[in-house]
Amino acid sequence: MDASAARGTVRLAGRAGVVAQALLLDPQMDWGVHLLAQTAGVSPGLAHKVLQRLETEGIVASSGAGPGKVRRVADPTALLDVWAEETRDRDVVRATAFRFARTPRELVWQVAHGLDVAGVAHAVSGTAAAALLVPLIAAAPPVELRVTGAVPLADVLRTVEAEAAGSEHNLVVRQARDDLPLAFRAKTPRASGRSTPRGSTSTCVEDRVPPGTRAASRPMRSGAGSSASDPHPSSTLGRNEAGSLSAPRLVPASS
Repeated sequence: MDASAARGTVRLAGRAGVVAQALLLDPQMDWGVHLLAQTAGVSPGLAHKVLQRLETEGIVASSGAGPGKVRRVADPTALLDVWAEETRDRDVVRATAFRFARTPRELVWQVAHGLDVAGVAHAVSGTAAAALLVPLIAAAPPVELRVTGAVPLADVLRTVEAEAAGSEHNLVVRQARDDLPLAFRAKTPRASGRSTPRGSTSTCVEDRVPPGTRAASRPMRSGAGSSASDPHPSSTLGRNEAGSLSAPRLVPASS
C-alpha cells in the first residue's frame, strides 16, 4: 500500500493527477476550488479533496475563508515529486516503430505533420519535447509520442508512414484509453526547413514545468517492445486541442 492510501488521502493519479498538472502549470495562480475544477475538467469535489490533501502536507498555502478561500502552490518541487511518485498510466498500450528521418527533430515534425493532416490528437514527450522548447537540449532517439485512444495504433503507424519494429525502432507511440495524458498538451511553432513543413507541434505537461521546478524522483520509462500493456508512468501531457504536437512547460520525465 502506498503512503497516500495508508493516510486515506486521494492519490495524484488519474483525474486527480490532472488537477496536479493544472497546479504545476500555473503555480503562481490563486486557485479557488471551482476555478481549479473547471481548468482541470474535474468535479469541484475532487478538486477540493486534492487541495485539502496538498494543504495538509504543506505543498499549497491558503488565504481567505469560505467561498473566497484560495490556495497557491507553495512548493512546486514537492508537488512534482508527489505527482511523479503516484501517477500511473492505466490501460496504456505502446508500439515501437521505425520511420526514416535524418534526425530526431526531423522525425518529430514529419510525424506531427502526418497526424495533423489526419486530425489525430497527439503530443510529443520526453527529450524530443524538451528539445522543441530548449534548443540546447539534444533530442535523443527514440522519439516518444502520445496519441488519442480514438484511433487504433496500427492506423496511427500507417498515418505517419512508420513500420512496426523491435530493437531498431526510432519511434515509441503510447495510447491511453481515457486520453488523460493529453489533458494539457500545448502547441509550439516550428520553423520550416528543407524537409519539415512550417506549422506547429504539441508537447505534454511533464515536459513543461516552470523554471526552477525539478522533481527529485522520476517515473521509469519502459523499454523497447511491441504493443503491450505499459505499467509505467506517462512522460507527457497537454491541452485538449485536436491535432498538432504541443510544447511542454514541465521538465521531461525520465520514465
